[in-house]
Amino acid sequence: MLKHILKHDCRLLVVDKVLWLASLLIVLCVGYAVYNGATRAERWREDVSQQFAKAQEALLKQKTIVEEILAGKKSADEHPREGFPQSAQHAATLPPGPLAAFSIGQTDLYPYATSISLWKRDDNLFAKYQVESPLSLLAGRFDFAFVIVYLLPLLIIALSYNLLSSEKENGTLVLALSQPLRLRTLITGKVLMRLAFVLGLVVLLCVAGFFASGMRFNAPGMLGRFCLWVMVGAAYALFWFMLAAGVNTLGRGSETNATVLTCFWLAFVLIIPAILNLAVSAASPVPSRMQYVSSLRAAENTATQIGNKLLASYYSDHPELSANGAAAIPEWARKYYLVQREIEDKTTSILTDYEARLDRQQALVQKFRFLSPAIIAQEAFNEIAGAGLMRQRRFVLQTREFLGSWQAMLSPKLLAGARLQPADFDALPRFAFAEEPLANVANRVWVGVLALLLLTAALFGWSISALRRYSPAS
Repeated sequence: MLKHILKHDCRLLVVDKVLWLASLLIVLCVGYAVYNGATRAERWREDVSQQFAKAQEALLKQKTIVEEILAGKKSADEHPREGFPQSAQHAATLPPGPLAAFSIGQTDLYPYATSISLWKRDDNLFAKYQVESPLSLLAGRFDFAFVIVYLLPLLIIALSYNLLSSEKENGTLVLALSQPLRLRTLITGKVLMRLAFVLGLVVLLCVAGFFASGMRFNAPGMLGRFCLWVMVGAAYALFWFMLAAGVNTLGRGSETNATVLTCFWLAFVLIIPAILNLAVSAASPVPSRMQYVSSLRAAENTATQIGNKLLASYYSDHPELSANGAAAIPEWARKYYLVQREIEDKTTSILTDYEARLDRQQALVQKFRFLSPAIIAQEAFNEIAGAGLMRQRRFVLQTREFLGSWQAMLSPKLLAGARLQPADFDALPRFAFAEEPLANVANRVWVGVLALLLLTAALFGWSISALRRYSPAS
């Protein structure tokens, strides 16, 4: 009997013009979203490549000039700053995520490149990174993830709000149940046919968008991420279908079902995320930007006033680096470097407190994300695509570690007043972002998928229970 229900429902869906119109709208939205994401990812990739190449070219140019000065082909007076440790710069860049064309997520608000030099401090590497709320960043822009999280539920609601109510309103439900057909079989067949249509559409759009955006499965971990993406989309669609089935089992009319499902959509997609954002900000507020800047200015003023003492104290502790007036590098540069380190020391606690508060906000978001399937799906999509907060934090931490190694290598030469030699340029470290293993990403995504499946299972149990009380005639 289920087979007959599926065939009958398939024929109805094929001639449903509204279904095809809504599907076409989804296809157009996905096409624009993938184009939008792919364009941004390409721009990002080019920018990162250019910044890295520019930094490498600058280092090579300095090295060439130093070699020519040592060979007597050029005068050091004509190039007074070439070979100075503080003039050496390198670019720390974050490449686009593996599925960047599918989800822009938070990447449009966080920086993906910075310049590394001896003048840099931990607090001014990523100024934007310290002021954004994690949940507002979680909302993302118009991308493939946005279409699935926000628009796909509307298509499911349009397909499923009248699974049983339309049969009852047309007077065909009693007639159908007079046959050897159970109500559970009827609604199962309707849900399965619509679920198959929507999942087929999602998979087709994922595959088409994947290849259209230039991504390929031969990249490391790409196939695994793509499968995770489809899995999250399927779990999210299954939740909405089961919710629609549950509302249908209440025995209300089609208009009431549509209203109730629309209210659920508003609550899960818009209202709960907005309320959670406000609640998280109130529960763990971050210091104001003005307060942070004021503290930073105070530390800068204090460190600048004691610059001479810092330089004298350093040479007292490191007499082997004392230039004794023979330094090639001016004193102000050595003093400025020590002032920057003093500012960094004084502001470390401020920066740590600032980031700890953001971490607490993010922890609260992680804890209460299960209140909304939309938040679960959005976060999972961001993680899979490489557009999530964890990947950005990983980039920040790796950049700070790199800055530390850069300073550890160049600061002794600066404070000794010595120019860099050609071999020093070759020995300079090069930044390369280390991507997180896919297994770690999958472990975080699985929690969300499991939560969606548990919610779906709960709705299934509720629907089965409600079906027992369903009256086809009333």
